[in-house]
Amino acid sequence: MSEKASHENHLYNLVCMAACNGEKYIDAQIKSILNQLNEDDRLFISIDPSKDQTKEIVDTFKKQDSRIFALNGPGQGIQKNFEFLLSKAQVYLKKRRDYDPECLQKTLIYLCDQDDLWHKNKIPVVEKFFLQEPINLLVHDCDLIDENGLMLEQSYFELHRTKPGYLDNLVRNSYIGCCMIFRAELLEKILPFPQPIPMHDQWIGLKARQYGRQKWLKEPLISYRRHGKNASDLTHSKLTQMIQWRFQIIKALLQK
Repeated sequence: MSEKASHENHLYNLVCMAACNGEKYIDAQIKSILNQLNEDDRLFISIDPSKDQTKEIVDTFKKQDSRIFALNGPGQGIQKNFEFLLSKAQVYLKKRRDYDPECLQKTLIYLCDQDDLWHKNKIPVVEKFFLQEPINLLVHDCDLIDENGLMLEQSYFELHRTKPGYLDNLVRNSYIGCCMIFRAELLEKILPFPQPIPMHDQWIGLKARQYGRQKWLKEPLISYRRHGKNASDLTHSKLTQMIQWRFQIIKALLQK
């Protein structure tokens, strides 16, 4: 467990990981996260019904580390799993507020995939910017690795010509959930996810932008793993599908 300097502006970190059939990589990912967490931080893992040993691996970690909360996911896909995770985080923080009234202001929510790898400096770098700047959300860069951990690309931002503007991300989404961290105060603004929306990370990013400033950090803080099961995640959709998705997200932003 890492040791952090104590100071008045100490932040809590609550990591939300969605898992399903992830036995091949989840062990390494959990270790890369736990090595950075303080004793007051938490790792929530929601496991959708899986055909492999994902649940057993998570349960083993849970028995050894009280910072891990293992949850049975709703089994309705990745978007519903993250919505479920964030709702559980919200309930947990409301209870924590009974003995720590400022916990919502002091807690950072991290979205996390099961198959990536966090860089060793992710949490210290993220905390630094949230303590120094009046932001409610941070998006950092990532490098891309293959299923064996070999480097594919040095920068997601450069590869996809990422732009931070609100209108830019309304038209062409650059938000990538596993690279997003936001203040827990936003939970009441983004939950529940409106239906239908194309991507939960785009919804969270655009909604957060309506309530405050964001930081786009051109520094890779995780290694995003490309493999057979997620290789299509970063490809472009058909134009008609993209137009339909944009209409859905605009409608949701106007209504909620």
